[in-house]
Amino acid sequence: MDHTGLSIFNFQVSNKNLFSGIALILVLFLSGCSSMPANGPSKSAIAELKDSTSSSIKYVEVTMVDALQLKSNATNKSTLVLDPAPASFDYPLVKGERLEIKIWEAASPGIYAKGDENYSLLEVDINAHGQIFLPFVGYIEVENLSLIQLQKLLVEKLEGLTVKPQVSVNRVSPEANSILVTGDVNAPIKLPYPPHGIRLLDAIALAQGSTNKAFDTEVYLIRNGKSNSLSLSDIIHQPSNNVLLAPKDNIVVKANTKTFTVFGSVNQQSRIKIDKESYFLSDAIAESGGLNDNKASVENVYLFRFEKQPIALSEEDNSRFQKYGQPTIYHLNLNDPEAMFIANLMPINDRDMLYIAPAAASEFHRFLNLIISPITSGNRVITGK
Repeated sequence: MDHTGLSIFNFQVSNKNLFSGIALILVLFLSGCSSMPANGPSKSAIAELKDSTSSSIKYVEVTMVDALQLKSNATNKSTLVLDPAPASFDYPLVKGERLEIKIWEAASPGIYAKGDENYSLLEVDINAHGQIFLPFVGYIEVENLSLIQLQKLLVEKLEGLTVKPQVSVNRVSPEANSILVTGDVNAPIKLPYPPHGIRLLDAIALAQGSTNKAFDTEVYLIRNGKSNSLSLSDIIHQPSNNVLLAPKDNIVVKANTKTFTVFGSVNQQSRIKIDKESYFLSDAIAESGGLNDNKASVENVYLFRFEKQPIALSEEDNSRFQKYGQPTIYHLNLNDPEAMFIANLMPINDRDMLYIAPAAASEFHRFLNLIISPITSGNRVITGK
């Protein structure tokens, strides 16, 4: 008996049944391909958010107007919110300061006027109780007084002890009011607060600047126990942020590398560093190696973001999103020529996620390979080809 012919006959029968099964599966696949899993959320799941009124996620079909607004918002620099620095450079006295006090008298000799000189020059320290000691007067509370206030107080204290007293007061050692600049700077420094005052960028410059690029640097300014931060780039480009420093301010400079993530049907799924100050969606697509021609759905490009920009904020005051922003999905159809211009306007923010959905045809192609490959390889084994 010819067993070879029987084997081929059985295989042909099996193939016939198998291909009938495949045909049924293909019908089911084509009717429900939108629910097939992919490397990210399905297009149908994302599309459902568009008309949803209950979802906490906002869905935005990006227009040219939206892109221009987002770009404008990105160029609007943040502002430092701080307790005000002293209105004048005559800032309050603190413990540990050393003062130079000069006292004149109209008649000589006197308590302070000696010999041919009608004045005395004294150096005194403000003690741990906020006081100074003045001969013939005793201890005087001076902490939190300005130099002018202390000058007037000393004249009042000396009247009756001296003849027509006049007083001048100057700081000798301003170290007690020093400004500290630390962190990712080239030369951390402790700066005595100068009599004429100093601004934030001047202090950072005296520390020889940041070790990183301005857009990759966050500056923390700590004043009166409160901290506020801003990127060095925002301080440079917004003059109002170059604030006048106050005595005892602490400045901490830190690296703040910004990144975004690309996944889905691109040639290189990865986390990418934002390496320039103005970075747009077109840059992000290019950095990822572009869309995969065999897999990507150019109609379905999505940008996921916690959005704090006005165009995407909910009208309701939702406290859940006050810290991080409104969860937002921006949709772009790159088949539309206008979308190419939008991609070149829409800024990429730190921790954004860019997702390129797969095309239905690519899912079908992958499914087909999964089914057909075992058959064709089995056929080669049986027929010996």
